[in-house]
Amino acid sequence: MSDRRTLIVAGHGDVGAEVVREARRLGVEVTVIERQADRVADLVRRGDPGVRIILRDALDREALFEAGIDRADAFVTTLAALRDNLFLCVLARHASPELRIVSRADDIADARKFRGVVGATVVNPARIGGIRLTRLMILPELADFTDAMRSSAGHTELIRAIPIVKRAPLAGRRLGEAHLQSRTGCVVLGLRVGKGSSFRYHPSHRQRLKPGGAVLALGRRERLAELAELLSTPTDASASGTPRGAPVP
Repeated sequence: MSDRRTLIVAGHGDVGAEVVREARRLGVEVTVIERQADRVADLVRRGDPGVRIILRDALDREALFEAGIDRADAFVTTLAALRDNLFLCVLARHASPELRIVSRADDIADARKFRGVVGATVVNPARIGGIRLTRLMILPELADFTDAMRSSAGHTELIRAIPIVKRAPLAGRRLGEAHLQSRTGCVVLGLRVGKGSSFRYHPSHRQRLKPGGAVLALGRRERLAELAELLSTPTDASASGTPRGAPVP
């Protein structure tokens, strides 16, 4: 997703409301499509400038385009009926072939239908809730840690995937040579060596930061922005007089 990230959420029931709340906490601009005014009454009262509300049926194709489906970074559909979510995923994919699509599916066995037709990621709320309950019981310290990351006001720790682009200051360097933690304070959790590949967790210091890959990092918002400057922002080598690939001081 880009620096100015935008998300469209279809439906503002219990699941949709949580999606909007978490997205805003992460600084993502949200457009909500909901036909029932009472379901978005709290959003209207809060008057958050980062939330746009469209009072229309999400199944109306024109509502999706009014929301900017062809320009958004991601689309989440949280409707209760499987057929409605699948229909919206198909519409969204046709409108934007590169769009990140996530759908609610109350029956996890239906996930194959979404992946096969539109390449959507499917989330089963009951399964997520069950995992959360189990971790609270068996791994309470881990649950406390993740809760603290989410709720520390003003000092929220985030986990972000930072893409590596050509001609970025540290592109091509070995992980051990880049000293990312000492430079930015961010902790590297994983490394993806190429587009479409999986993250390698606890990567070796000898792994290279290859363009097209990404770094999965934990840090505060401003520190992650510094990391993005080093990995995702190309430099003009000719303007700076620094040979491409030269060490970064």
